Amino acid sequence: IKPLDTPLIGATKHMPSNRIRSKEEGVINKVQRIINKEEVEEVEATIKESLVTNSENPAATAVGIKSIIKIFEENIHAITPLVYEKILSFTKYVSDEVIIMAITEAVNYNAKNIKYISSVINSWISEGIKTAKEVVTYQKKWNSNNSSSSINSGSHSVKSGSFCDYEQRTYDFALLEKQLLGLT
Repeated sequence: IKPLDTPLIGATKHMPSNRIRSKEEGVINKVQRIINKEEVEEVEATIKESLVTNSENPAATAVGIKSIIKIFEENIHAITPLVYEKILSFTKYVSDEVIIMAITEAVNYNAKNIKYISSVINSWISEGIKTAKEVVTYQKKWNSNNSSSSINSGSHSVKSGSFCDYEQRTYDFALLEKQLLGLT
């Protein structure tokens, strides 16, 4: 057991509270935080400018990326650095209008997150879609395929050789009712 007059070491070391600090030190810390925030904003602005200018896609203009970010922030959530980088990576493969169409689709299906937008854009990239016109054509084709399949799903169509390839039974409900009541 150590005597109480020895200084404490490790996790038990006493930290001064905010109430003990002088007011001048608190003001200096507040000013320092403001300066640091301004420095961070300047660095983020230069990073964004360098990313926009160093983009491999010449069609990805700063105006286009700004409009994407504006639409994203208005409809989804505030832009974060990771989301910004992901959007920039998409501009290498598809046009700005395609990204905006993906954001619109996410809003329409109430899936307001970058994961859904990424999956939509990635599926379009895998289909070879790069422009807004190609997206519209693809969506028309996809909608027509789904509407025709939903019409067919109403009738009982089963492939032969599958598990349930038997014929659907038909019943004469009037005859069944007479049998239940004992009239026949």
